[in-house]
This record gives sequence, structure tokens and C-alpha cells, in this order.
Amino acid sequence: MSSGNVFVYGTLLSKYIDPRSGKIEEHTRSKVLRGFRFERALLKNYKLLWCNTMNYPFITPSQGHSVKGEVYYSVGKETINKLDEIEGVSSGLFEKTVVRVLTDGGREIEALAYVGGQPLRTLSNCPSYFTLIPEEFEKR
Repeated sequence: MSSGNVFVYGTLLSKYIDPRSGKIEEHTRSKVLRGFRFERALLKNYKLLWCNTMNYPFITPSQGHSVKGEVYYSVGKETINKLDEIEGVSSGLFEKTVVRVLTDGGREIEALAYVGGQPLRTLSNCPSYFTLIPEEFEKR
């Protein structure tokens, strides 16, 4: 996987709204991306889900849906390795996938995204959202 850009949509956002409590949060795991340049971006044909019983959201492919998040630029291999560990890639909880996102600046770019793995895909009846970015939050 060649992209050094990373698209995030949940607890890795610089700030996010927890739909279970309605509170704006900043998770400690997002610190791994602090200091990298980022902008907001749209990922098409994916759905953002957050089950009420879970402490984190996930995305899954879903034709016709979109997810608004943040794309971080040139994060480097060391940071990606840390993200792999945070997201449970080795256990199959999340899968690292190359996606194309449309930035708020109007550019379409390639980025890595952490997509729900097989254990999460069975939970498709969870509430879905367009974004967890506080000022743009909206339930689908």
C-alpha cells in the first residue's frame, strides 16, 4: 500500500461528536496524527456506523452512501504502523484499504482508510451517520 495519506472518520478525528452522548470529544488515540497537515474530505460509497454498545465507529462499503472525515497528508510509515496497531489490523478487526477521497479543496486524492473487518461487518444494523465532525454532524 503506497499512500502516505490517511482518511479518518471517527475517534481519530481531531474532534468528534459521540452520538451516544451528544458530547464533543477528543480521543487520546488521535494524538498519533497531531502535527500532520489535514483537511476535510468526502469518501463516497461507504457507510459510517456506530453501534450503541461499542466505543468506536467503523465504515463499510455501501453504494450510494458517503462519509465526511479528515484526510491527513504524508503521515509516514511509522505513524501508519501505529495506526495499524490502534485499529487492530493484525487481528482482522479493521482492514487497511486504499480509497479515493474528494477534499474540501476540490482535489481527488488517494488515501488509506481503516474499514471494518469481518467481525464488524456482521453488525450492519447499527445507526449510520454522514459524519462525526461536530459542526457537520447529522444522523442518516
